[in-house]
Order: sequence, then structure tokens, then C-alpha cells
Amino acid sequence: HRQWKDTPWLTVDMEEVRRELASESQRLHDLGSRVQKWQLLTDLFAGINSIQAVLPIVEMLRSPAMRLRHWKQIIRFIYAFDNLKPEQLPELTLSRFMKLNLQEPYYRDGKEIYSPTDLTVLVSKAEQEVAVESVIQVLENVWLSRNFHFKIRRRHRQPVVEE
Repeated sequence: HRQWKDTPWLTVDMEEVRRELASESQRLHDLGSRVQKWQLLTDLFAGINSIQAVLPIVEMLRSPAMRLRHWKQIIRFIYAFDNLKPEQLPELTLSRFMKLNLQEPYYRDGKEIYSPTDLTVLVSKAEQEVAVESVIQVLENVWLSRNFHFKIRRRHRQPVVEE
């Protein structure tokens, strides 16, 4: 699993990670109840659970609807607890991405400054914007394909638009 932890988070094969985590978790469960109480195993299970908690966020942020403006908003969330720049996000390894703990809310002076719900809302808005952009693109193509010109009617001397 070290290989995918050192891979940029945008290119990690999520299905492979899931399979590997499930396999590792099963192997640990198969060790028996006596061993399950050992701190080492507890720590290993905690590590698996923390990776599994981050996977939905990774998948959500991989949405093709995400644009630079959305990444800048995410950076505003993240900048509160990490000095990242938007251009650094795609290069983060999965391990480094996980250390951002985006699955957890952040508080400053007792006030919540970030919630994982913020990301959900942002990605949802990004996907809605893409839908609107595609409708606008269709409308633009239709209107650009039309040729209009003005004609002045002789009788009333009023301009008329004709196609």
C-alpha cells in the first residue's frame, strides 16, 4: 500500500485501494480475538478506518466539474490549517492529502471554520454549474448559427430584424 500512498491523490486507483484495505482488514480480523486487543492491531484498524474515511472525499473532489475557482475555494478552507496553494493540490500524494483530515471539521476559537459538508456543497455547486454551462453552450451555438440583419420598412420607417 506504500505505492498508492506515495501516488498523487488524483491518480490513485480507488478500487485498488478499497480492495487492499478490505483484504488487510480481513487478514487482521482473521488473527483471532486474543490478538485483536493488542494496541498494534488497534492502531492498524484505526489507520485503515482513517483511509476509508478519506476515500469518499477523494472521489468527490475528483469530479470533472471542479474548476480552478472551486479549488481556490477549497484552498480557503484548507489554508486555515495548511499553507497550500491551488497549484499544489494536484501534486499532493494520497498520504499528504490524508493528513489534511478533510473528513473532520475544523474549529478556531470554538467556532467551526470548516466542515466536510462544505466540500459536498462546493462539489454539488460545481456540478450544477457545469450543467448550466452546457445549456449556455448549446444556446450560444444555436444563436451563433443564425444570421440576422436589420431592414427598414419603407412605409413606417421602422427597423425590423430578419433572419
